[in-house]
Amino acid sequence: MKQLFLALFVLLLGLPLGAQSCFSMYISTETATPGETICLDVKAEGADNLLGLQYTMKWDTAALRFSYLENFNLPGLGASSFNTEPGAVEDGRLSVAWFDATLSGVDVSAGQVVYSICFEALSAPAGMQPVYFDGTPTPVEFITANAELITNYALINGGAYTGSGSAPAITGACIVAPGCQGGGSANISIAGGQPLYTFDWQKDGITASTSQNLTAAGPGQYSLQATDAQGLVASGTFVLQGPAIEASYSHECSGSAGNYTANVTCTVTSGGAAPYTFSWSTGQVDTHPQLSTLSGVPGIGSYAVTITDAAGCEQTMDTLWIDCGQSAQFLTAYSYECHFFGNDSARADLSLVVWSGGSPPYTFEWSNGEVDIDSLFSVNEGLSNGAYTVTITDANGLVYMPQPAVVDCVPVAQDFTVGSSYECTFFPAEDSVSIDITTVVWTGPQPPYTFTWSTGEVTSDTMSSSVTVSVAGTYRVTITDAVGNTYVETVAITDCGPATGKIVIEEASALPGATVCVDVTAAQMQDLDALQMAIGWDPAHLALDMVHPGLASSGFILSDTATGLFRLDWNSNGTPLDIGAETPLFQLCFRVLAPVGQSVPLRFHTNLQTPEAYDSNGQPIPFDWRDGAVLVEPDSPDDAVQLVMESASVDPDSQVCLDITAANFTDIVSVQFSVRWDTAYLQFDSLIIGALPGLSPSTHFNLNNTGSGFLAFSWLPSSLSPASLADGERLFTLCFRASSAPGISTVAISSVPVPIEVTDGNAILPVSVTNGTVTTLGPQVWPGDTDTDENVNHFDLLNIGLAYGAGGPPRPNASTEWVQQPAPDWQQTTPLSGVNYKHIDTDGNGLIDASDTLAIARNWGLAPQGERGADNAPEANRQINTVLYIRPDTVVLGEPAVFDVIFGEASTPAEEVYGLAFTIVYDTAAVEPGSAFMTFDNSWIGQEPPGILTLSRDRYAHGRIDVALTRIDGQNVSGQGPIAQLHITIQDVIFLRGANYEMILNIENVRLINSAEEWIEAISQPSVVAIGDVSSSVEDAATKNQMKVFPVPASGQLFVYSPELPVQRLEVVSMEGRTLAVGQNTNELSVAELPAGPYLLRIWTEEGLSLRRIVVIR
Repeated sequence: MKQLFLALFVLLLGLPLGAQSCFSMYISTETATPGETICLDVKAEGADNLLGLQYTMKWDTAALRFSYLENFNLPGLGASSFNTEPGAVEDGRLSVAWFDATLSGVDVSAGQVVYSICFEALSAPAGMQPVYFDGTPTPVEFITANAELITNYALINGGAYTGSGSAPAITGACIVAPGCQGGGSANISIAGGQPLYTFDWQKDGITASTSQNLTAAGPGQYSLQATDAQGLVASGTFVLQGPAIEASYSHECSGSAGNYTANVTCTVTSGGAAPYTFSWSTGQVDTHPQLSTLSGVPGIGSYAVTITDAAGCEQTMDTLWIDCGQSAQFLTAYSYECHFFGNDSARADLSLVVWSGGSPPYTFEWSNGEVDIDSLFSVNEGLSNGAYTVTITDANGLVYMPQPAVVDCVPVAQDFTVGSSYECTFFPAEDSVSIDITTVVWTGPQPPYTFTWSTGEVTSDTMSSSVTVSVAGTYRVTITDAVGNTYVETVAITDCGPATGKIVIEEASALPGATVCVDVTAAQMQDLDALQMAIGWDPAHLALDMVHPGLASSGFILSDTATGLFRLDWNSNGTPLDIGAETPLFQLCFRVLAPVGQSVPLRFHTNLQTPEAYDSNGQPIPFDWRDGAVLVEPDSPDDAVQLVMESASVDPDSQVCLDITAANFTDIVSVQFSVRWDTAYLQFDSLIIGALPGLSPSTHFNLNNTGSGFLAFSWLPSSLSPASLADGERLFTLCFRASSAPGISTVAISSVPVPIEVTDGNAILPVSVTNGTVTTLGPQVWPGDTDTDENVNHFDLLNIGLAYGAGGPPRPNASTEWVQQPAPDWQQTTPLSGVNYKHIDTDGNGLIDASDTLAIARNWGLAPQGERGADNAPEANRQINTVLYIRPDTVVLGEPAVFDVIFGEASTPAEEVYGLAFTIVYDTAAVEPGSAFMTFDNSWIGQEPPGILTLSRDRYAHGRIDVALTRIDGQNVSGQGPIAQLHITIQDVIFLRGANYEMILNIENVRLINSAEEWIEAISQPSVVAIGDVSSSVEDAATKNQMKVFPVPASGQLFVYSPELPVQRLEVVSMEGRTLAVGQNTNELSVAELPAGPYLLRIWTEEGLSLRRIVVIR
């Protein structure tokens, strides 16, 4: 390969640089009527070795609607050279990028139509509807075969003319590049329309000439508007680039506060001819090949320099102002993070960082009184909205005051996050297709949503909508939320014909001397009855050892394998194959003879046998095929040039960018490889250049096949100078748009079609490759909802027990906050319900353990809309003949009591138990608020820690306590007796002092599982709590005392009427048992600050405690 690179370099040197001053691009002007489809020719002229081009075309979408492209006339130019995504062309822009992969260059000196772009003319006012060249988002760039940029060119615009007669058009253009003293020109010819013409040449918005031809012009970009007698305009852009001198300033300050000096340097970065004379505003003049420095000048002041090159061309630089004592020395930046609270209030943490300037440490004195000392930054926490200032003092006493920071924390309305997908069903007999389109609102404003489809169908749902259509095309759905917010989703369907078959020689890697097996796979081939192919390789690099059968087990012709040729002549013997997903046909196993670093191609030998497939009727089956390769890797990556593709996770319909980095990249002269990806999940978006010297998208990349899922890269500096990169530095970055469907796509550094190869100019070097993956996430995880029933409760503990100790991919940006969070799928699911373990990893750290119970506790009772969901019990798989109950007992008023929860008895033990969840029901009139809780001492199911996980939550307002416990070792257990303890305190209130009160404790909503997640029905029975004897001389004090509470309901002040017994203490308690308001030795208490709802009022007198229910209204 070294010889190939050298030959390529010689070839580039041998290509002459043609006269480029007359290079022009033209868009034709055509006459059109509304409703008609017209095609505009795009022509290149004036270059004899055009190698690449890129630019953007734009138009008014109110006048023209993009239809299609045709008439491609450059080698390799095709649909993949254009960005025709609906979001672009519907916005009136088309990005174009073409490169001649043969490196030959194309002669367009006499004019050549490059392609044609076709539009539908809409009902716009009669006149000229322009289509014009632009540099956004794809910048304008033209390159010749000798790797020279064309810097002087004309871009002539055109369009559709919908009036009578003809429109004027610029038919020729030629530029003479200016010298350093000016003297440039642009000459044009014009035809059509109605003469006479007027001309307006402008530069930077100022008229430079009104003549037909621009003369005596300096460097710059000029626009021309040529107007005919009827007011119609022909336009163009003309770029004249002279030998400008580019330079930059830098300066360094020294000294102390009040006595700073500076060294100011001006460096020529490009242009002109060395040496340069630098004439400073201070009077200093010196000559140097590149730079000049003013030393020890005052640290506050302005400085300027005029640069004259060896040819006498002069460039005056902008004036540099420095202030070493103030802002020029400091570079600071603010940022703040907002925290929103349920009462619509917000607080912010405001940060200030000193990127440069002064001498650390710094003292930060904030306007709210906060003072910090740090060497880098200060954080001011808990701030309300408003403006804040800070004074920074460095270690030498230098003082700096940045501009004030304005904190403005306003909750932002939630945007729509929408994804769409479609599924095609092809019916060969009818030659028809059924297409199911589904659009999902992953997140958005207020549901439910109304989906209005461009097909006329209207549906309403809280999340998704589907329609079925019969033809491919572009469909739109307008989504309207419950309060009128709208969002328009566009779904473009282009590939819904019958599935195209594919046969692929896969890629593999191996050590020298090892044996490597390469799959030959087939996909999407129905009724396959016969198959012929030939595969070739270099016998000096690979020796075929054996063939392993797959779907094909016969028809192998091995007579020529010693010369590097394998042939297949296979038939099904009356049993045709239906192949769907990619499946191995057979495996070729080789002994590797090639040296380290070599990429050995495995190619279909089309000269000998074009791959052919036939169905059972003898009809050809159409299919594509792809070559493969074997990369010979070293024993240790440390001994090789390492090429690494980054991996990433991304939300559906979002952009993701992957760095391709290198290590051990020292004194490299050339590098080349291909990159491949799955277009079902990723669509190529853009390319970002990295650290390689001179790297250019148009010169070193072939991007013509990105629509098919691959690109080719080949870098060889024109100087043949070696390049070195630090470990981890970027070669370049590829950006993709992820599909709406969750899934994983490998992004591979490949040897097909361009082999992987790295050289130092003398030899091919060892290479180690690491491929990347892009995981398109589905926003499916609600932290705490482990069973995906849209409700967080004690039942969610059971799945943590089933999955305990499992590991998987962490959730990006994970938190336990109650928001739907994207997460990659894990490989594991629960045995019967099939819940993916990513839902059970509630904290998202990639490990299922006890910490995952925290999200259940935090989000208890929440459902996706924030409300408590229904408790959905599953249907039992089997029943056990045992009981679950609370052991009855007698209690004393006001004293804590403990009741054993019994599961299983000696005669009927509970068998194969792994996890259990249930709810205990009690009477809130009898139980002291806040006194109910659970313990799990001496439970036969397991001991905590470390044998079981337990969870309980008292819901006093509902008279219930939810309970769950589960093993974590994957082993069932059988037994009988206590599994937990219920703790309650019966209130010492007057109405319970009669001998006839009994409290019933019920158990409901029992969910019992074994380690196979089989649901088991268990029988529960009620228990009775009796009140023990109470010694008291007090009769019915409340009745005797005629105690009354008013008003009920209350909104402000609450009063207690107690004529006989003075009130010692009043206490308002929530239904969950929390004390909210207290009064001592008073008969009244304010409830004005309490939210509306029911509460308990405790009243103490010298005779004891009385209890009343009250209601607060607002």
